[in-house]
Parts: sequence; structure tokens; C-alpha cells
Amino acid sequence: MKLSLLHCRILLFGLFCLSCTGCKKSSTSSTPATSSINSINHVVVIYLENHSFDNLYGQFSGAHGISDATPATTIQDSLTGVPYIHLPVIPGTDKFPANLPNAPFNIDQYIPSDMPTPDLAHSYYQEQMQINGGKMDMFARYNYSKGMSQG
Repeated sequence: MKLSLLHCRILLFGLFCLSCTGCKKSSTSSTPATSSINSINHVVVIYLENHSFDNLYGQFSGAHGISDATPATTIQDSLTGVPYIHLPVIPGTDKFPANLPNAPFNIDQYIPSDMPTPDLAHSYYQEQMQINGGKMDMFARYNYSKGMSQG
């Protein structure tokens, strides 16, 4: 997998933050504190706005991302309950093709990660409709950016 410069910077920043957790000295001793996984109190996950975990990290080995996804959890349905053949057209941009397959896709092949993307819905009731009782199949239907939800 080829990582963009921005993805590399995000990954390096995250690794730097994690490595700093063991760098401080103990307040009761003049010797450095020993580092272990148990000494980590917080993990910060960095996302780009409107990029999913799968879009940023889903192809990393062991990430349990795109490669573990099944059609039952990724195929988007229309209001009639029939799956879309192609994702609904993403409004407000000509960067994405009108015939995106009904499946997750990598946004970066259309818009570089340092450029803005169409905004997604962030409202509670829309999110409940998108989740659709746990089926997770109405994100493209109930979203301002339609098919962008699969990126």
C-alpha cells in the first residue's frame, strides 16, 4: 500500500506521541520511569475530517478494516430496500465518477488528502436512520454527500 505524505505525517506524529509516554521521569525518583504497555494511559487516534477509519488505516496489516468487511456490512440500500447498483452521485463536486460501485472506496484516488471533501451528515436523527437498526446500510441514502459516505 502506498501512503500519501499526509498519511505518513499523521502516522509519524501518532508514533511520536506514543513514544513520549515513557520519556518522563518518575516524580519520586531521579531515575527514568520504565516503559511498558501498562504505563500508557491514553491513545490518541488522528483522523482527517470526512475520512473514515477504513479510508485512513483500513488497509494496514492487522487493522481489521476493509479486508474484513462483508457485503452485509458495506452494501448500501435505497429506500425500497434494494441495493444500489452504483452509489448515489456525490453532489457539489465533479471529482468523483457518477458510477462508483456500491462498495467502500479510497477517497484519495479522487481528492488528495490535503484537499477539502464534501461534508457528511452529523445529525443525531440522520445517523439513526443511517444505522437502520444495526444494518448499517442507509449511509448513502441519508447523507448530504450521498455516495461519499463509503469513502
